[in-house]
Amino acid sequence: SNLFFRYFSFFIKLLNRCRVLEIIEGSSHRSKLTQDLKNLMSKSKEYVKDLGPLKEYTILALSNLLSANIESGLKYSLTMGYNEDTKIRTSFMQVLTNILNQGTEFDGLAESSLAEKQDKLLQLILEPNMTIALALCDVCPVQDIDDLAPVLLNVFDARGRTMPLLKAVIEKELLKTDSAPELFRRNCIATRLLGSFAKLYGAEYLRDTLQPVLHSFITKALSAGGGYSFELDPTKLAPGSNPTRNLSHLRDLCHGILDAITQSSPNVPVAFREFCSFLKMAVHTRFPGAHNTAVGGFIFLRFFCPAIVAPDSHHLVPSIQSKEIRRGLILATKVIQNLANDVLFGTKESFMTPLNDFLVTNKYKVTAYFAELAKPGSGTDDGSTQVVGRKNHVDPNDTARLHRFVLENLEKIGRDMISVKQVKPLALPPSTPTSGMGRSSLEQTRDDADAVGLGNRSLSEERGRTSLESSTLAPAKEPGTQRLSAMTEVVGGRDKEPFASAGLVESPELVSENGNLTEIERLTQSRKLYDQLCTLISELGKPPEVPRNDDLAAAKGGASTELYREFMQRNGHRNVDAIKNKRLFYTGRLSKEKRPVVYFIARRLIADSTDMDMLMVHVFQTLEPLMKKPFELLMDLTQFGHANEIQSQWINQFIHLLPALLTQNLHTVYMYNVNTSFKQYTKRLLSAVPLNLNKRIIFPFNLNELYAHINPTDLDLPKGTISLETDNGVNISPVSRIFHMKPALPTIIKITSEAIQIISLKKQEVCGMSSYFNDVYHISELDDVTLVTSPRHDETLVVVKFDRGNSSMTFSSPKYELIFKAIRNTRARFQMSKPATFSERLIRPNDVPGTLLNMALLNSGSDDPNLRLAAYNLLYALSLNFNFDVGNLLFNASGLCIPANNTSFIISISHKIAECEPRFTLEFLSECFVGFSKSNTALKHLCLEYMAPWLPNLALFCKRRADQSLETYRQSVTKTVEVIKVLVEMTVKESEMYPSVQSKIWRKLGRAEELLDVILNFFVQYAVECGPFSTQAEVLANTIVTLAAVNVRTAKLLSRLRKLLVRTSVNPARVLLEHPSWSEIAVLIRFSLMLMYNNPAAAQQYLPEIFFNIVMVIGIGPPNIRASVHGLVINVIQSLIASVAMDKADLKVLNSLVTQLSEPRFRLMFGLHQVS
Repeated sequence: SNLFFRYFSFFIKLLNRCRVLEIIEGSSHRSKLTQDLKNLMSKSKEYVKDLGPLKEYTILALSNLLSANIESGLKYSLTMGYNEDTKIRTSFMQVLTNILNQGTEFDGLAESSLAEKQDKLLQLILEPNMTIALALCDVCPVQDIDDLAPVLLNVFDARGRTMPLLKAVIEKELLKTDSAPELFRRNCIATRLLGSFAKLYGAEYLRDTLQPVLHSFITKALSAGGGYSFELDPTKLAPGSNPTRNLSHLRDLCHGILDAITQSSPNVPVAFREFCSFLKMAVHTRFPGAHNTAVGGFIFLRFFCPAIVAPDSHHLVPSIQSKEIRRGLILATKVIQNLANDVLFGTKESFMTPLNDFLVTNKYKVTAYFAELAKPGSGTDDGSTQVVGRKNHVDPNDTARLHRFVLENLEKIGRDMISVKQVKPLALPPSTPTSGMGRSSLEQTRDDADAVGLGNRSLSEERGRTSLESSTLAPAKEPGTQRLSAMTEVVGGRDKEPFASAGLVESPELVSENGNLTEIERLTQSRKLYDQLCTLISELGKPPEVPRNDDLAAAKGGASTELYREFMQRNGHRNVDAIKNKRLFYTGRLSKEKRPVVYFIARRLIADSTDMDMLMVHVFQTLEPLMKKPFELLMDLTQFGHANEIQSQWINQFIHLLPALLTQNLHTVYMYNVNTSFKQYTKRLLSAVPLNLNKRIIFPFNLNELYAHINPTDLDLPKGTISLETDNGVNISPVSRIFHMKPALPTIIKITSEAIQIISLKKQEVCGMSSYFNDVYHISELDDVTLVTSPRHDETLVVVKFDRGNSSMTFSSPKYELIFKAIRNTRARFQMSKPATFSERLIRPNDVPGTLLNMALLNSGSDDPNLRLAAYNLLYALSLNFNFDVGNLLFNASGLCIPANNTSFIISISHKIAECEPRFTLEFLSECFVGFSKSNTALKHLCLEYMAPWLPNLALFCKRRADQSLETYRQSVTKTVEVIKVLVEMTVKESEMYPSVQSKIWRKLGRAEELLDVILNFFVQYAVECGPFSTQAEVLANTIVTLAAVNVRTAKLLSRLRKLLVRTSVNPARVLLEHPSWSEIAVLIRFSLMLMYNNPAAAQQYLPEIFFNIVMVIGIGPPNIRASVHGLVINVIQSLIASVAMDKADLKVLNSLVTQLSEPRFRLMFGLHQVS
């Protein structure tokens, strides 16, 4: 930034020098000239003729400088758009136009650039056609399927798109399958998605259905002792065991489980119903007659059977130790599976054939359950099956895992996307709308039922039995159905032309029956999408390490594991991007011993402003991948200070939660740049927190000692830390640091361009060990440096003050003058390098369009014709770069003559963009306020004019969208309130423009129904903060009148006052004036007074509440409140007179009442003694 300022300031000065030619040609000396310009003015025109072209080159240089340093430069240089000198402003408009025309990207302005790139990756994967997601499902290696399935479900669920994913994957799987018995039997992504879906979304249903019956069965079996057996296999029967009794036991168990399942249909999750309805239709379309088997395969094979086989692993019952009970559950699972698959027990397991009559008898019960389960529109009373997701934030670990899967399979994804022909989809009947789904937090587990054997004959084949299915399970393959695996593929990867190699040019079927894209257009879109994916993956680089399922399972050891898991289940969903983006705790590259190195940058942690629970979540998420392998921790303690100290209770809690495996795997701790503050902190900390890490701690004195453990190319310390040693500076020794009541410490002082380092030459104790210290102070932290004479030793000492003069360091050295001058000169250079005329502004990519748009509109109204033209060109460049739909209002014309009175044109442009691009409203209005504060009165009026069309858009930010997280919604409302606050302050401050502000701003806002509650709440809050009779409160009371003139709902304030008065009885005070709510009551009385002036509608609608309020506060409070209540009564009567047509007698009575109320005797009733 400092280097940018140096060059930027130079070019601005150069622009000023170039103006001399314009001044000479115009013979105008009215501008205030610097001495430099006066010297140039004394020269002849011939002498300065080259300054004309130099100006153009300077503007081009500024454009290139800003374009190349947009991240560090734009936030400082934006103020030039409002510079007092219109010539400078004109040049800056040209600079901004140039960088837009050059196609400068503003994404680098983002604070969380990595997070936004990851979000773009999610957007590509979640695009409506799910092209990339489906390609990834197709090409994912078998060994990664178990990890990919839950990640995809989590990501799609977070964006409310679980059902589209499942339906698309199931359709593709159906088209790949040749016969019904093969359906969902392969070890593929479809089967794993079904399993994950069942476990994730049906946890509560599973528990409510099976837990009671299983608990009852296990209790009964245990109470009967070891003789309670279920074994039917003669080869496994225990001596003395009775097969008939065992069969009875097994029948009872199967009856109990089956009844519990089939009677639970009213409790089936809506998500299951929607999916089963789709599955039934899809399978019936592909394999007529096999739909019940498919639904049964999902609900039993993928959902109930795994829990029946191992209920303890699903947390339904305590751990099962009895082999007999375990055997009974396995046999019961076989029975349930055969029911679902419509098969009888045969020769393979002949000992189970006695249960065939049970299968036949209960087949109809199961079929009815399947029919109810898959009934369309059975989710809710109104027939809809809308399922609302319970989580709308994608876990960072899921994003990282998905990044890894895409990166590892990138080439395969490309080949799949551009080579597979479009397959005609299944002709499904209309179904219920697709909806998003929520999920539970259950872990994904393996399918325990895979081990249960099948391979028996169909129930329909049993002679002498009732036919249970009218058609076979494996009909012939539909004619004309094409398998995806048989499609022609492009040879040679994504770099070859897809169309010819795929044989599509000669294909006569270029357009589908439904008018879909031609195959060529589809492949063109796929290639474009894949190119975007490749670019994004390249920008993202290597994905961060995240734990696999087996890594997480490895955490199940150690005393604190259960606490750790509970903590992560409670907090793991929280968005930790704000902490993650600070880069204070992250994983770097490997050490020389091939161990991962985790970095903690202490100075980036501001303890008071950090949510420690969120910090611990981030730390645990970072450490999760290291559960099963040794790792190293590098603590960068550079500039550690009081602000970075974590309180001992948080350290204790962290140690308490830390899994034992992590502690065991922490091989080495490096503490780099230990300083005095850290020593003092650890002395206090160790007395409260036991840390047994001494044998693992290493204190590297410098980078070379660090390089002994970590290669220089693999060291991921911040540049600021490394530059302390690598930057050239002044090293001064011998130096002694003087302490009070302690021996002097020999040190070296190193002074660089931005820091001063106090490096000890004697080891000091820290954490029970010893180390050299390096106290680092940024040059901006130093307040002053002085020379003082020591009265005791008659020597000159150097005293450096810091911490706003509250602390100091004293040094003794024969080179005291060198120390003094070096520090003072460094401070002076730093002060000079800081921006003098440019102020820093935080700006993000989303701020750019609104910010530049306001600059262009405001400067379009300038008196300077050159500035108007430059602003017009900037407007045109903005419309091209950000796709503003302005019709034919703007075009590229260098010789355009723009009149000074072009207000209507500016307003029309603003109005059109406000309608088409409401998303820029908050940023645009925020920039309007900046420009407004720097403008003269004429431009302020213009600003109000073109600002007005944007104000109704604020209502959009006060309504929560279906796809918007609660946190994002709250941020939008907060920003909207901030805009309203600035508008209020503008109304108070700009007293001369009061009528314009009321008509242009508040009348416009008053018509926005959704904004009214937000505005009124803020008015009351702001008036209470400023005081009931402050200038601000009175301005707001008058503004209430403007709002009421266009929106009768403003009178809700009367109801608010009534409710507030009633609530004072809940927590009463001795007198109302002493009640905590009195300030708000006083504000609302003043607002009511102004509100009820000439407001017939409110008088009629709220008359009872008005007089209730008057009765409750009459004669109470200071004189101005009593006078307000009296005035409110008269205003109400005046509004009633104007509200309805009445006869002369009634009118006379009301007029007489107004007259009487003004008499002293009536005024006394209101506590008013004098006429005011």
